[in-house]
Amino acid sequence: NGIRCVKMDPVACLMTMAAATTRLGIGATYSTTYYDPFHVARVFQTVDLMTKGRAAWNCVTSVNDNEARNMGRGDEHMNHDLRYDRADEFMEVVLGHWDSWDDDAIVVDKANNVYAHPDKVRRIDYKGRYLSSRGPFTVPRSPQGHPVIIQAGASDRGQDFAARHAEAIIVSRETVDEMKQYYDAFKARVKK
Repeated sequence: NGIRCVKMDPVACLMTMAAATTRLGIGATYSTTYYDPFHVARVFQTVDLMTKGRAAWNCVTSVNDNEARNMGRGDEHMNHDLRYDRADEFMEVVLGHWDSWDDDAIVVDKANNVYAHPDKVRRIDYKGRYLSSRGPFTVPRSPQGHPVIIQAGASDRGQDFAARHAEAIIVSRETVDEMKQYYDAFKARVKK
């Protein structure tokens, strides 16, 4: 297959956009299938800190074999439901790192040479079926705690994932009535 479009790294673009704006929220898409959770947690928490709480992460599981090949993951894309099983673990690791710093961990006590209270920064020591991560996390909490999590899962499994983890969802429906039906059904899924 030939090149269909140019896709530059979204986070590098975000930082340029952030430098040129002061009130816009900015977000980018990173895949839970082809990135490591510590890296994603660090990148997006850094953007959130540098933009004073304006960052968002569109959390996706990716969609095709060509992306798998580009990312060095063999000739086949992982099975749909397994991607979401792995993504659930991915989110546990990312959220675990983001929550491993207490809000008041940073003290910047120069007289006693203490940047942060050691008892307010924890390792997560996560071990799952697909992923593991130890910590401690290297980036402190941002003003909003962590970046906004966006998700657009359309399948039943994707909607379950979004209901569990997302703070904003991307949805497309043809009519207002269809959107209302989706909204009601999704609220019930979140509650469940």
